[in-house]
Amino acid sequence: MPRNKNTEIITVVGQSGSGKSSWVQKTLPSLTRWILFDTLCEYSGFDVFQDDLEALYRHVMQFQGGLFQVIYRCVNENEQDAFDFVCELAFAVENVTFIVEEVDQFANPNQIPNSLKRMLKIGRHNGVSMIFVSRRPPEINRLITAQSRRFICFQMLEPNDIRYMKAVIGGIAEEIPKLEKLHFIDWNHGTVSRGQIKW
Repeated sequence: MPRNKNTEIITVVGQSGSGKSSWVQKTLPSLTRWILFDTLCEYSGFDVFQDDLEALYRHVMQFQGGLFQVIYRCVNENEQDAFDFVCELAFAVENVTFIVEEVDQFANPNQIPNSLKRMLKIGRHNGVSMIFVSRRPPEINRLITAQSRRFICFQMLEPNDIRYMKAVIGGIAEEIPKLEKLHFIDWNHGTVSRGQIKW
């Protein structure tokens, strides 16, 4: 399968209950090949693997040349080891979107796993797109936000969060505290649009 050259890295931020996971859920059906690391066990409706990395590996490799949409939940296993494994798997299968909920639990300002660092730096060569979700942007490792070219911003009220986003996306960040629930600002390579999640 030819490698996808149109990769992107998206960071989705917003306070709890503002609509971040809803945006991801709305986006998933449009993606043909993805692996979601479901840190808080919030997703269902697709192939779900819980604490079984071997089964996840077999499933993904079985459909390596075609469509797969899988969720991995880590409940009882070592979460960091499981995260590293899933990162390596996404990097290896190529042409995939790797999605991480609450990414700051794995990549905070002081540390980032080597597996994720490698994906951020050269994953595009393997056709890997990435979507990272977090409540507070300053708690995400800077390499993630530095590599992101698209930010989906839901409501945040913490002044430090607004200052952080203003440094990244400019003055439009001042509108973030005024957003209603399920409303967001989409900053995409410098082009700004607004959206609303509708069910």
